[in-house]
Amino acid sequence: MLAVFLITAGRFGDLFGIRQLFSIGIVLFTISSLLCGLSTSPLELIVFRAIEGLGAALLLPQTMTFIIRLFPSERRGTALGIWGMVGGVAAVAGPSLGGFIVSVLGWRWIFYINVPIGVLIFIFTYLFVPEIRNSAKQQLDLMGVLLVSLSCLFLTYGLIEGQHFKWSMYIVGILIISVVIFIIFYVQQKLRHKRDPLIPFALFEDRNYTLMNVVGVFFSIGVLGLMLLLSIYFQSILGYDAFRAGLTLVPASLISMCVSPFAGKFSNKIGGKYLVLAGLALTLIGMIWVIFIMNGHNYWVQFMLSMVITGFGNGLLISPTAAVAVKEVKDEVAGAASGVMNTVRQLGTVGGSAAVGALLQNRISAMNHGSEFESVFDISTKFGGHLSGYLTALRESLLLPMAAIALACIACAFVRKNAKRLSTNEIK
Repeated sequence: MLAVFLITAGRFGDLFGIRQLFSIGIVLFTISSLLCGLSTSPLELIVFRAIEGLGAALLLPQTMTFIIRLFPSERRGTALGIWGMVGGVAAVAGPSLGGFIVSVLGWRWIFYINVPIGVLIFIFTYLFVPEIRNSAKQQLDLMGVLLVSLSCLFLTYGLIEGQHFKWSMYIVGILIISVVIFIIFYVQQKLRHKRDPLIPFALFEDRNYTLMNVVGVFFSIGVLGLMLLLSIYFQSILGYDAFRAGLTLVPASLISMCVSPFAGKFSNKIGGKYLVLAGLALTLIGMIWVIFIMNGHNYWVQFMLSMVITGFGNGLLISPTAAVAVKEVKDEVAGAASGVMNTVRQLGTVGGSAAVGALLQNRISAMNHGSEFESVFDISTKFGGHLSGYLTALRESLLLPMAAIALACIACAFVRKNAKRLSTNEIK
C-alpha cells in the first residue's frame, strides 16, 4: 500500500493542500495502528496494516514537499540535512526499540506506541505548520491514478512474492502485466501533458532530478541488500537473535544521523554532486571491508569500522541526493516530485531485497546440490555444515549490492554541478 500510493499522494498534496493530506495521513495511520494492536485474527491485522500503509503513503511525500515549498533552493540543503537526520534517528530507534518492546511488552505495543505520537503530531501540525496549496485550480487525473496504482501494485506484489513462488511463470506474468500497464500509463500521461497529468513529465527535463532518482534506486538496492545479508549472517551464522543483530547495525545509523545535517549544509556550498560521489565511494569501501572480514567466527566489534564507514557514506548521501534532485523543482509540482522520488526509493528497497534474497538462495541451492529451503534465515541448518560454502554464497551475493552502488556512482558522474536556474518568468 505504501509503494502503490506514494505517487498519487504526492500529487494530491499539490491539488488539495499539503497540510491537509499530511493530517489525513496521520489520522489514518494513528487509528489503524490502534486497530492493529486490537486485532484478534491474522486477517484483521492484514486489513488494518493495509490501511496503515495508506496513511503512511499520504503523509510521507508531504514531508519533502513542505521543505521544497517553504525553503528557497539555496537553503534546501540545510533543511533536507535536518530532515535526513530525523530519518537517521528513526533508523536507529526503530529496530532497537521495536525489539525491546516486543521482548518486554509484546508485539501489540509496537502499534500502541504510535497512538500518542500520532495525536501529538496532529496537534503540532495545526499549531505550527502553514497550509500550502497551489493558487491555480488543477484537475485530478483519475485515469492516471488508476493506471499507476495498478502498475505499482503488480510490480510490488511480484517482487515481494517472487521468492515464495520460486520466480515461476505466475510471477513473471504478474511482472509483465505491470510493465504493460505502465506503458499504457506513460502514453496516457503524454496525451494529457497539457491537462494536469498525474506525473508532469517536465520534471524529467531536469537532468539532475532524473539522475538523482537513478542514484536513489541503486542506492536503495545496495544499502538494503547489504543490511539484509548482514542480518542473515549475524542470525544464521553467528547465532544472534533479531534484537542483537539490530544493535550490531546501529553504529551505521548513528554515524549517518550525525553526518546528515552537515552534509545538507555543505551541499549548498560545495555542490551536492561531490558529496554524493564521496558517500557512494565510502559505502562501497564499507561493503568491500565486510567481504574481507567475514569468516564465520566474528565478534560484533569486528564490524564496527565497516559500519562506521558505511554510515558516514550514507550520511553524505541522504540529504545531498534530495537537495540536488529538487533544487530547481517548481512549487506547483513539488508534491509530484516528492512522490516520484519516494516511490522510486521504496521500489528500490523492495526490488533490492527480492533480488538479493533470490541470488543468495540460488547460490546456496547450487552449492548444496539443488536442495530447496523455505527461508534464507534457515538455510544454515540445511547446508550440511559446510560453513565455507555458505560464506562463499554470502560473499557472492554481496556483489549485487556492490554493483548497484557502482552504477549509482556512474549515474552521479553525469550530474551537472551548476544546473540551469529558472527565472521567475520561466517558472510562471
